[in-house]
Amino acid sequence: MQGAPPDAAAPRPSASAPALPASSTPPAASSEPPEPAAPEATEATGGGDAENAGEAAILWPTVTPLGDGVSAGPLRRPDPGDAGLVERARALDQALSEAAQDLGLSLDVGGRGPALPRAYRDSELIEEARERNSWILSPRLEREGGELILRLVAVPPGSGMLLVREERVAPGRVAVRGVVMLRELLRSRAPAKQAPARTRDEAPEPREKYRTSGRAVLLGSLAVFGGYAGYALHTSSRGDDPRLLYPLMALGAGVGLGAAAIAADEWDLSTGNAWFLSAGATWPVAATLLLSAGYDVQPRTDAHAVGLIAGIGGLGVSTGVLARRNVGEGGALLAHSGAIWGGGLGGLVEMMAAGSTQDTPLRGLGYGMSIGWLTGSVAGAWVEPSAGRVLRVGLGAGLGALGGAAAASPLLLEDP
Repeated sequence: MQGAPPDAAAPRPSASAPALPASSTPPAASSEPPEPAAPEATEATGGGDAENAGEAAILWPTVTPLGDGVSAGPLRRPDPGDAGLVERARALDQALSEAAQDLGLSLDVGGRGPALPRAYRDSELIEEARERNSWILSPRLEREGGELILRLVAVPPGSGMLLVREERVAPGRVAVRGVVMLRELLRSRAPAKQAPARTRDEAPEPREKYRTSGRAVLLGSLAVFGGYAGYALHTSSRGDDPRLLYPLMALGAGVGLGAAAIAADEWDLSTGNAWFLSAGATWPVAATLLLSAGYDVQPRTDAHAVGLIAGIGGLGVSTGVLARRNVGEGGALLAHSGAIWGGGLGGLVEMMAAGSTQDTPLRGLGYGMSIGWLTGSVAGAWVEPSAGRVLRVGLGAGLGALGGAAAASPLLLEDP
């Protein structure tokens, strides 16, 4: 009867657990207990990491000693005479191979590691990881007394850094702790890869534009203010030619419109911010014109030049407030209502001081309007009221004033 070939009955080495060198002496039976299954190993490989999914990995065979440096001696496979260490290394290779695939890595069985035994530095793992663009995993075992020291060295693809975990474990828990350490190393990998630098020929990414909700209010307010600026410049020059007046007003409106468009593109101005700027451009001009009329400033054409200066100042104050604080719709409404109510109270005070209702209280209206606008702007920026509350208070005060005037009219008005 023809005998079977010598290698027919021998088991073939696993792709993930390379065969150890052959020996003429069969390994002795190990007295160490087998490794029990542990829940932490199942938990560690319960699912792959999305960050590492699909990345290539090369598992080098378990070697000994730990490989602290070149002077520590050449790294080698466990001595076949140490049956316990051989079995632990073989079980560790198998466990790490299965765990790497469970964690989402694509294991490359072609990478067998360097020829052993020889001394080499861990920097060779970095070079191998860069050359193959894959993970390089190198487990190491070393005996120390009755325990084993397990070290797992990993290099992420293209990172240029070593990830090392080392633990002192019982002989029966080498594979379990190896799986847990592999999971921890994959989680503590190097930071995410930086985006490739933009080349000179590539166009830069478009900058995200601000979405200014108060664009319409801002455009309208500054366009009107620009038109008034053109009118003020024309009247202050004492010109009376309408062929020059209307082009100046159109030019001023265009400049104001362009400035508003630039501001709306550069800054995110809300509707409240836009109305707040509108108050700064409107009420100082109105108050200045009322005061000029009340004091009978001559020539009358200079009043618009002074009003333009006051409007620029009001815009500057509003812009300074917005540079420090964000004003909502309630604050903007408070600035407008403050100017209106301030003007009304100022006029009432002047009439009471004069003791007559025959003359229009222009100076009281002007002073009250300017003080009311400034007070309302400061209060609206720091108190931050809601628009509904300001509107309810304003309507209540207006209806109360109207009711009081209606009740007192029979006493104040003698003629029908």
